[in-house]
Formats: sequence, structure tokens, C-alpha cells
Amino acid sequence: MFRCHRCGEVAPPRTPATFVVLETRARSYPERRYRVRGERKERVDPGGAGTEIVRSALLCARCA
Repeated sequence: MFRCHRCGEVAPPRTPATFVVLETRARSYPERRYRVRGERKERVDPGGAGTEIVRSALLCARCA
């Protein structure tokens, strides 16, 4: 059971919910260095760029 963010009605049990992304933004992730337990060498995660969810809504089947 959940309450729809658009119409405000409570959905009955076992009703599938739809997760809708309303707003995103660009995000850059820096490089990071780390060690794995038991290994002597250092690994590098290159980082990169992507998107991040800012606002989202949980909708019932009728509103989706």
C-alpha cells in the first residue's frame, strides 16, 4: 500500500507502483584511489560524469 503523489489516493495492497523521475542534474565524480584488503597494490577508480535524480514521484497505475 502506498499513497500516490499526484492524486493522493491510497492504492490497494499488491498494486504495482510506478517510480517517475521528475528532475535530474549533471554530476561529476572525482577519481579515487583505494586498496583491496590483502592486496599490496593500489587501485584507481577513474570517476567520470553522469546524472543524479533530484526529484521523483511514486504514482499509481491510473496516474502513470
